[in-house]
Amino acid sequence: MTKSKRIYFPKGFLKKISWLKLRDTISDDNFILGVPVEDYKITAILKILFLLPKEDMYYKDIKHDSGHRMNKQFNSYLRFLTERGMIVKTAKIIKGVDNNITVPVYALTRRGKIFLELLS
Repeated sequence: MTKSKRIYFPKGFLKKISWLKLRDTISDDNFILGVPVEDYKITAILKILFLLPKEDMYYKDIKHDSGHRMNKQFNSYLRFLTERGMIVKTAKIIKGVDNNITVPVYALTRRGKIFLELLS
């Protein structure tokens, strides 16, 4: 018998994705912690897509707000979505006092919006 993983979900995510069923849930201010009954991978992908229709987001903001805790898995999901044309990665230059910093910014594409609408 394997132990099921608990996953962090943004609060509004579960209202939008109404078909997603969780068990053993715990709630706090920003996240709901629970074990998804459905496939973990599709759930992880939807958590990323769910955040992007609102605005373009920085990498660290997506990672924090989506509730992903594992860096390697999170990066592979971002790569998966980028390769399939559901999100676009661009660079934004932030001007500093001494130098400029280039930061990756992610945005949802039309294909990503359609995919999210189909599953919500």
